[in-house]
Amino acid sequence: MYNMNKKAISDIVTSVLIILLILVSISLVSMSVFKLVNNPTLSPGESCPIMQFNKVVKIFNVCLNQETNDTEITLERTLDEKYQINSLDFIIDKNQETAKYKCGNQCGECKILSPGSLKTYYINSNENSAKLTLIVNNCILETKNIINC
Repeated sequence: MYNMNKKAISDIVTSVLIILLILVSISLVSMSVFKLVNNPTLSPGESCPIMQFNKVVKIFNVCLNQETNDTEITLERTLDEKYQINSLDFIIDKNQETAKYKCGNQCGECKILSPGSLKTYYINSNENSAKLTLIVNNCILETKNIINC
């Protein structure tokens, strides 16, 4: 009779250990899946068509200041904080030439505008420029003609 109780207890211990192993494996798998899903590179908010549709950053005003020869670019960013902006690129078409200017977290002086804000960027340009193209995270968002201030 005493041996039967030991056998019954060992079956219970085995069942409890199997259940614990299953719970631990489920939690490990769910943690790794959540980590992958929450990764910003896989986030649907980072895709170019969605950023274009939601107009995350738009050109509020762009003009050439005749006195300082600076192209003044005023950008407006939406309040939505789910879009992570790593870089802003400005492509200025000067008649038959193009010039590209980059602003990002790596730059010391140039800061990316925060959500819900308006910010003006100044680019020194000696010639009359025709149009400006705004690129955010390697995604073309908008193109506008440059007018005189």
